[in-house]
Order: sequence, then structure tokens, then C-alpha cells
Amino acid sequence: MRVGEILGLQIADFKDDGFIHIKRTRTKGIIGSGKTNNAIRKVLYSSLILDEVKKIQPKDNIFIFGNIDDASLLRSQWRDVCTDAQVPKYKLYSTRHTFATLMLRENIVSINELAGLLGHSSAKVTLEYYASVIESKNIDFGFNFSLFGHDTVTAEQFKSV
Repeated sequence: MRVGEILGLQIADFKDDGFIHIKRTRTKGIIGSGKTNNAIRKVLYSSLILDEVKKIQPKDNIFIFGNIDDASLLRSQWRDVCTDAQVPKYKLYSTRHTFATLMLRENIVSINELAGLLGHSSAKVTLEYYASVIESKNIDFGFNFSLFGHDTVTAEQFKSV
């Protein structure tokens, strides 16, 4: 998720279907609808996450992070959390890139699926950022992609055709 999307989260966005319904951003008091048309999306979550979110949700505010509506304030809190946890201090946005990199490197999702999870406007945008982490033998354009009427073809399979 993007920082503005995180700041726009409300408990009501965590649905019983196991998805966070991302539908708004919040930055410096301004509520928006997202960076791209695909920014409105659903992302799976664990019940463990919801339990932790409920612990930090202020009682007097509908937003999970309360009155924090500035990315720099959230980043400051992130640095404090990293210090308290005694883990290296990476940028908050790095968690998004780490997620995407691991999903592709481990071949957990296809390019199209990852583009949807990240809210990218197309798989092309996702490839521009993450093509370098994909081994050609693992390229998967998704369940619904077919090449000349056949199932998904990996680069290795294509070489042997």
C-alpha cells in the first residue's frame, strides 16, 4: 500500500471476506480516491493484522492512524518502531517494494496479479519496476493469459517449442 492509502484506512475497510478494501487516500487533511484508476482495490489481510489494528485505532477518530494525516509524521513513527524493534531502519515505502519483490521472486503471484495488488494502472508499470527480479523461467502472465490458444508458456517452455 502507498503511504496515503495507509493514512486513509478505517476499520470499516477490513471486510469479513478477508480483504482490506482500499478506496481512499488521506494527505494533509485532503481525502482522495487514489493515485490511479486501479488504486481502488482489495488486498488480503490476516486476522492477526486486524487484531493489531484494533489496538492502535483511536476511539475518537474513524481513521486507523487517527489525526496523523501527513506522510512525514507516519515515517517518523515508522523510524521509532524500527528502533524499538531493533531492526534496520528502511524507508516505510521499502516495505511495498519488498512485498512486490518477494511475491515475484518466489513466483507467488503473476505480473497481472501483482499489478492489481499494488494498484498499478497496468502490468507494464509493474514490469518497469520489477522486471529485474524475475527469472525468465518464472515469467507468468496470469491464469487468464493464453498465447495462441495455449496455456501460459514460460520462457523455458517456449525455447523447447
